Amino acid sequence: MSAYSDLIIKATGAAGDDVTIIENIMREEIFHSTLDWQTARQLATAARKAQAMLRADYEFHHLVLADRRLAFEESKLEQSLNQATPGSASTLALRAELEAVQQSLRTTRQSLDRFFKQAFSPA
Repeated sequence: MSAYSDLIIKATGAAGDDVTIIENIMREEIFHSTLDWQTARQLATAARKAQAMLRADYEFHHLVLADRRLAFEESKLEQSLNQATPGSASTLALRAELEAVQQSLRTTRQSLDRFFKQAFSPA
């Protein structure tokens, strides 16, 4: 939950990951900036607009969130692996976990690629 979550929930009635996605859409697609320069009214209006954008491309936005989370997890695991003792049981477990995350990341990115190809292919 961020500092804007309560406002987004009150303005939209959204819950769970939808709140996170709405906030990301507000930052990246509506304001193209941080949110701290906006009034509460502007934020509430933007939250409702972002929710409409989420609803229009629900699966896409959830794939983008999954991609971000997996990329972050991959980065954390790679950092842990770089600090681990080579050949130890924990290192082997980290490698296996990293491989699973990377496979999930590939799958998610393939799904995103399909969305982009559909969106930008000639009718």
